[in-house]
Amino acid sequence: LLSHLHTIYLFCLRLERKNMSGTSAFHLARTVSKSPVPLIKFIVSAVLLNFLSPNEAALAQSLQPRVLHNFSGQANPMAPLVEGPDGCFYGTTVGGGSGGRGAVFKVTPDGAFTTLAVFTLYDGKSPNGLVLGSDGNFYGTTIQGGSSGFGTVFRMAPDGALTTLAHFNNANGAFPAGRLVPYRHGEFYGTTVTGTNYNGTVFKVTKNGTLTTLANFPSAYESFPGGLTLGQDGSFYGTTYGGWEKAFRVTRRGKLTTLANLAGISYPYATGLTLCNDGNFYGTTFEGGCHRLGTVFRVTRHGAVTTLVNFNGRNGALPAGGLTLGSDGNFYGTTIYGGTFEGTVFKMTTDGKLTTLANFTDRLHGVRPYGGVTVGDNGSLYGTTITGGSGDSGIIFRVDLPPSILSQPASRFKGRGATATFIVAATGTKPFSYQWLKNGRKMVDGCNVRGANSNTLVLANVETSDGGNFAVVVTNHWGSVTSDVAVLTVLEGGHSMVASWQVDVYDRSLAAGDSRASGPAAVAGPHIKLTFEGVPNSQYLVQYATNLTSSPWFNLSTNSASADGTWMVVDPIVAGEQRFYRVASPPAP
Repeated sequence: LLSHLHTIYLFCLRLERKNMSGTSAFHLARTVSKSPVPLIKFIVSAVLLNFLSPNEAALAQSLQPRVLHNFSGQANPMAPLVEGPDGCFYGTTVGGGSGGRGAVFKVTPDGAFTTLAVFTLYDGKSPNGLVLGSDGNFYGTTIQGGSSGFGTVFRMAPDGALTTLAHFNNANGAFPAGRLVPYRHGEFYGTTVTGTNYNGTVFKVTKNGTLTTLANFPSAYESFPGGLTLGQDGSFYGTTYGGWEKAFRVTRRGKLTTLANLAGISYPYATGLTLCNDGNFYGTTFEGGCHRLGTVFRVTRHGAVTTLVNFNGRNGALPAGGLTLGSDGNFYGTTIYGGTFEGTVFKMTTDGKLTTLANFTDRLHGVRPYGGVTVGDNGSLYGTTITGGSGDSGIIFRVDLPPSILSQPASRFKGRGATATFIVAATGTKPFSYQWLKNGRKMVDGCNVRGANSNTLVLANVETSDGGNFAVVVTNHWGSVTSDVAVLTVLEGGHSMVASWQVDVYDRSLAAGDSRASGPAAVAGPHIKLTFEGVPNSQYLVQYATNLTSSPWFNLSTNSASADGTWMVVDPIVAGEQRFYRVASPPAP
């Protein structure tokens, strides 16, 4: 067979599975009071001792957040914001409003502020954060108030019309914590700090207000549940605070499982987990760590815990809000102390590299961002501080970010007369401007060039003179970044070398009770996706061998390249097996 084939490309891939039931590694050959009442009062009154020096130096230069709105009347916002379909941000204050019982507001990306609803005690007091329902309404809970004083579940229309859906009465839980989590069938899931069993509950509530207690936390937990996060397996994950802190999983039927013991989640703030694209959960501890100023940690759904960041004052202290996953795969969050004065906004990679993006530098411009940040569709970060500002009752802030490359342009190998396309994706505050470069010189539209000032560069009917090194400069008002270089090689013959390939390794290990449909990948266990590029509308043969000395070459797949010259092959490789791949095609005419 090989005598009739032109061998095009050869590479080796080895897959090593370290632990079939836990974390996988792949290698390419290339203390607080037990009573919840003081804690509830702690939330409402927003009291915290200032035990850090406000003059602690920051690790790096950073921005100062832009103030969009100053609150007054002891409003004290402390929950995360949520972006609505209209591009505005919606949030709550624990105070202010009618008799200091809390309110719901919206703010445009540029700071136009509107109070939408106020609470009157019977319909609730001191609301938690909002979530957007599939019906376009907002849903949330209040910490206190309602018919029994133990909190409520409410719905708010975009125009501010407020409807109380359910009242907590201690028998069905008391003092709901964190934001509700919407599920695919339209119901919502949440937790209460306490109830008849003292240690809290997990509940489900429908859009019409039917409230069901799914689980009661046992007294052995000796801590209180925070908010929930939906996992890839359809179960909910969370952490507890105020005692023997734990990470837990609870199914929609109420089966509660302890995943891991944690430490440092002493207050009801940094109690939420954030699901990452890698299937693991990331969270913060309010205290604890090497300096007792808080940490960022990772926990797998099987309970393996890794500390990623120890806050030390200079890089922030006491991370009160949860983490937000950005489209760039990084996490964004806040600390309420540390930095240059009282609070920071930070970015963190999944391996724990932390960058301070902004510092809260003086009280007049807001301090202590309890609610974390929300990434807006425009690429900026939005959040609130619990105090400071001109009214000393908190602010709404915005942090604008310079561009960074989300997806680099890829090198291309094209035959004469084909079309070559280079695409870049960027993240940061929009809008962006683009300038493509060929061999370091600015390109302009004309002849066969289109998109020299857009994110997509198209070269039509390419000739050998069109080959070269291509890059793009992405710019916004806050900075610029230059992409990696992508090389265009124009092939003389119709069936020349395939010199572009991409390998993606997937792993979907299943635990007891999981189904293959519950995760993003339908294949249980590791498999490999190979993506190739060659001559458009040409046929190729993909082969593999287990070694390069005695193994024969086996045919894996025969494929025809698409109109753009690309095709893909999936190989369900066995864990621990080594494979070499090559691509071949008939000889060039």
